[in-house]
Amino acid sequence: MPLEKLIPGKKYFFFSHTIKKQSHNQKLMKALIEKKVQMIDYETLTDKNGNRIIGFGRFAGVVGAYNGILGYGLKYDLFRIKPAHLCRDRAEMEEELKRVKLPNIKIALTGGGRVANGAIETLSALRIRKVTAEEFLLNSFREPVYCQLNPRDYVEMPNDHNFDLNDFFKHPEKFVSKFPAFTKVTDLYISAHYWDPRSPKMFTTEDIKAQDFHISVVADITCDMDGSVPTTIRSSTIAQPFYGYNMRTNKEDLPFNKETI
Repeated sequence: MPLEKLIPGKKYFFFSHTIKKQSHNQKLMKALIEKKVQMIDYETLTDKNGNRIIGFGRFAGVVGAYNGILGYGLKYDLFRIKPAHLCRDRAEMEEELKRVKLPNIKIALTGGGRVANGAIETLSALRIRKVTAEEFLLNSFREPVYCQLNPRDYVEMPNDHNFDLNDFFKHPEKFVSKFPAFTKVTDLYISAHYWDPRSPKMFTTEDIKAQDFHISVVADITCDMDGSVPTTIRSSTIAQPFYGYNMRTNKEDLPFNKETI
């Protein structure tokens, strides 16, 4: 929301991206307070049972996964499909997907909610086979495959293999990431999980520098700055969805260079 367009004393409904105390929107919050604006965030609207009633997660997943496929095609000059925002509708987007020919890559997807389910819709339209986490780590395939990783697959308590999801939700700071094992075999990573700032990062900048780090394209739909995916150093835009993360310098670079993710 452009700050200069806020009308003092009015009520506004919008997605403010401030619920997780996002630092890049502090100016917005200050402007709302100064102009005595009542802001109602779509993200906080719930029914009588406390369930959220509005969410853009499903379509964020649909389009985020599509952009990941688009980016992979561009990086390796495999195919060129129309960006999702230039497609007239969902039907045209799925027609574009029919032109995609993927090699036998491995796609890791983290998350189990609306966003992840939206991403699965796109992967299903491509007829990509789903495999288990164990198969993904241990086996080679003659076709593209994906695995869906839930918290028990990517975090654990040190020295304790008895995973308790409620314990993870209450005390995520006690857990460590198991995801580095997946970075060694994953080509395209689609991040669609909820992340608590107390949780461990999926992988670190040191992991990226390892010889066997294999991820070359990341579709980070969670898009948390300084969040769980360290390659996300800024949010991209609808018109320009790609930028490069230089694995040597840890800084932004051109999106499709050899040494960039």
